[in-house]
Formats: sequence, structure tokens, C-alpha cells
Amino acid sequence: MAKAASKKTAPNKTAAIREYLKQNPSHGPNQIAAAVSKKIGVTVTAGYVSTIKFNDARKLKKGPVKAKAATTKNTAPKKPGPKKSAKRKTGPKKTVAKSVAPAPSGDQVTATDLIVAKNFVEKVGDVDKAKSLVKVLELTQLKS
Repeated sequence: MAKAASKKTAPNKTAAIREYLKQNPSHGPNQIAAAVSKKIGVTVTAGYVSTIKFNDARKLKKGPVKAKAATTKNTAPKKPGPKKSAKRKTGPKKTVAKSVAPAPSGDQVTATDLIVAKNFVEKVGDVDKAKSLVKVLELTQLKS
């Protein structure tokens, strides 16, 4: 059976907004939304009006949208295979030197200083060994 043709179609909000904008281009979204809602009897939000205004303005600036040209690249479907993982850069991370805490001698300890110290500790094995090496170094500098 055919559907009854007596159903009312909803008013076209976009067309009503564009028509109102032609007559009142200086009005803001809130004014337009209130006027169009009253005119067509359907709630229109200011956000929707803004979207219509923005899209229309963009179309005027750019002109009609053109279809993309066919590419000359091989468009054959790719075979499924193992996904390649992104290569990670090796080496120390570059960081911005930030002041952390004052050292006993009054100098500021930076993040870079901490990274260097951490790398030193990793090279010698552990913190205790690093401390003992620093003490030996300090004693040798005092004697010379």
C-alpha cells in the first residue's frame, strides 16, 4: 500500500536561516535563532545558526569543492602482513634544564645534571659505588 500523502513535512531550518540572513546580514546568531524559531515554529539554536553562517562564508571564500584527481600511484590493495612498529630514537632524551634544588655548595641542580648523574650511576653499577668514586675524586682534587 502507498503511504498517505497527508503528512506534513518539517520546515527546512537551513533554508529559513539563509533567507533570514539575506534580509538581515548584520544580526547575530541569537537574534536569528529567535526570529527563525518564531517564524517556522521549530526550535533553532544559536549554535546551529553559527554553523550555517560559517559554512556559507567558507563556501564563498573557497568556491565550489572540486573532486580529487585520480592518482597515478599503484592502487592495488595491500596484502595483510605484520605491522611495522615505529622506530624509536636511541640516545639520551633532550630536556630543558630546570632548577630542581640547591646543591650543598649553593649552585642550582638542573634536570640535565640529574640525567648525567643517573647515567653515571648506571655506568658504575649502583649509587653506593658512585658515591665512593665521587669521594675518591674529591680527595684527589684536594691533594693536588
